Amino acid sequence: MNKNIISLLLIKVSLFVFSVSVNAQGLIHTDLQQVLNESSHNTQVKIIVDFNDRIDFHATKHKGKNNRGKLIHAVKTQAEKSQTEVIHFLEQNNIFTYKKLWLINSLAITVNVDMVPKIVAFVDVAVIREDKVITLNATTTNVPGTPELNIELVKAPVVWSRGFTGQGVVVGIIGSGVDVYHPDLAPRYRGGDNSWLDTTDPNSTIPFDADTVTYHGTGVMGIAVGGNQSGLNIGVAPGAKWIAAKIFSVDSNNKLISIESDRLAAFQWMLDPDGDPNTQDAPDIVNNSWNLSAVDLCDATYQDSINALKESDISVVFSAGNSGEKGLSSSLSPANNRNTISVGAVDNTMLIEPYSSRGPTPSAPIACTLAGPDDIYPNIVAPGNAILTADGSAAGTSPNPYTFQTGTSFAAPHITGALAILKSAFPNSSSDEREDALRVAAIDLGEGGNDTSYGWGFLDIDGAYQVLLNGGGLVTTVPYVKDHVNSILPDSTATPILVLTDALADARQDTTNKIDTTSVVVTSNPLNGIVNVDNITGVIRYTPTVGFIGTDSFTYTVSDTLGNISNTGIVDLTIAERVALPPVVITPQTPNNSSGGGGCTLQLNTQFDPIFPILILLTVVYFIRRQKKYNFYFS
Repeated sequence: MNKNIISLLLIKVSLFVFSVSVNAQGLIHTDLQQVLNESSHNTQVKIIVDFNDRIDFHATKHKGKNNRGKLIHAVKTQAEKSQTEVIHFLEQNNIFTYKKLWLINSLAITVNVDMVPKIVAFVDVAVIREDKVITLNATTTNVPGTPELNIELVKAPVVWSRGFTGQGVVVGIIGSGVDVYHPDLAPRYRGGDNSWLDTTDPNSTIPFDADTVTYHGTGVMGIAVGGNQSGLNIGVAPGAKWIAAKIFSVDSNNKLISIESDRLAAFQWMLDPDGDPNTQDAPDIVNNSWNLSAVDLCDATYQDSINALKESDISVVFSAGNSGEKGLSSSLSPANNRNTISVGAVDNTMLIEPYSSRGPTPSAPIACTLAGPDDIYPNIVAPGNAILTADGSAAGTSPNPYTFQTGTSFAAPHITGALAILKSAFPNSSSDEREDALRVAAIDLGEGGNDTSYGWGFLDIDGAYQVLLNGGGLVTTVPYVKDHVNSILPDSTATPILVLTDALADARQDTTNKIDTTSVVVTSNPLNGIVNVDNITGVIRYTPTVGFIGTDSFTYTVSDTLGNISNTGIVDLTIAERVALPPVVITPQTPNNSSGGGGCTLQLNTQFDPIFPILILLTVVYFIRRQKKYNFYFS
């Protein structure tokens, strides 16, 4: 297996609230000023010129896919108005090579240092900063895994069986590029002159992967949309098409490097691949399996670009990063920015990987996220250990172009593929609705409710499909129960807590159709224990066979007073010898009547006897969401 733990090493970190040097000419970022002070007059420097009057994408009236063209036109018009005088000045000085970053109203240029004070003197210029170079730092190991297990765990085949594989959906990936000749990826490439961007070479027309060691981008794409040419399924959404933007090049030391302006150019290209605002050729989801390396810092360099995509109904997925061994508050940017879905990694037993970055996100000097459903890090977790995926194909000649990859980079495309499947199943749904369905259906892991290791929980594509089928994320006329995993580790003294409901959905419970506690039914019994149901309280008790140590599972359903039967909830258990823990604690939560609903979440502490292996008490809590249209906005 190639374990590619990817991190981007910043030379220095540039904050959204710029630190600037004020001189007679205007505002120059202090990092750039230091470069200028240390350089001779004929030294060339790469700079980004930020202009005034950036568009506030949250405030724009051009929201949604149908208004995407109007948004692009407005942004380009504003940039052209602001940049005209500076561009004229550059061309007068025989500088004809510059990169228009119209999405954020900036220009990227390479100039002599003595040109910087002249440029900053223009009235429309806000700040000039260095166009920073970062280096890809990758480590690899070789450990094989179990093919297709990741695909089964996220329940992709269940939704495939209904005819939804991502067809009609386009996935975009920003990264090291993609091997277009790979047998699992070649037939899924959208093609044309609007499906590939090499930010480092404007003449490049055929997709390739700049990472010729681990083929990082190829592996990411394989998990998102790959097929089964080898006889094994590698992709979550094999019916989807793909496009890609390459942001890395190889330096003189044979290392992959990327400059900030190329990454910004990739985001704006994803919004308008063919350069024509009147065509709908943008992808539905953009995957980013990369991050900056500064831990627990909010770098909002890409926030405007992310906001623009999201306001245009495009989901933005980021790997959470591989800094988890530094502990809590190990989030990375841009994954910790607003309007992204940050993805952590778990192993095949749904335990968080030690390397998977954790929250909470920083609140100072600036906050990455605002209060709301995305104020959690990571947002969600997916398989990220020893995942079978595409490798370099040697232009399609390799007899076995597959490898195993590990890292949050390879957890993220599971979410990208899941969103593609949901888009194909519900083509009229919005990106907000599809993302909210992932949140509602996520299998709760770790601490009860949202937490800073697992976020909302583990990806459940079929559960998200059911949520959307019942009304767009919050509408259903039948009870909905979530799957649960209780992993009990040997020698651990932590009290496991099971919460069998979506913690954020308590205020949306239906108070008209009550749950019938006599209706709790165990639909499949465990192999190594006994399940008893108390139909007065709705409590399920599981008792393992004396002396049993290992894994077990059972399923159950519930009904409401009108006879509507829920989906089937799956409870997976891992039983190990444990020390005695405190008794059961049931904690009701006060209903949130401001939303017109009510209910409570019952949490359970399992009690272990030092003589007998384990007794697990499962309090089954379920909810009914009221039937009405719901519009959700991230803050």
